[in-house]
Amino acid sequence: MLAVTLLFLVGFTTLTIHAAIDRGFTILSVISLLVVGLLAIGILGAIWGRRPGE
Repeated sequence: MLAVTLLFLVGFTTLTIHAAIDRGFTILSVISLLVVGLLAIGILGAIWGRRPGE
């Protein structure tokens, strides 16, 4: 499951960077990278975080 999650995050980051290079770095590129970053923090934090009561 971790591999699928990391592949998802890397894929969207790669596509965002490719679009920024292809069409130019715009505010939408920044917003997209921020959204992917927030997803990464949330998903990876939930996977690697300590569970309540441990």
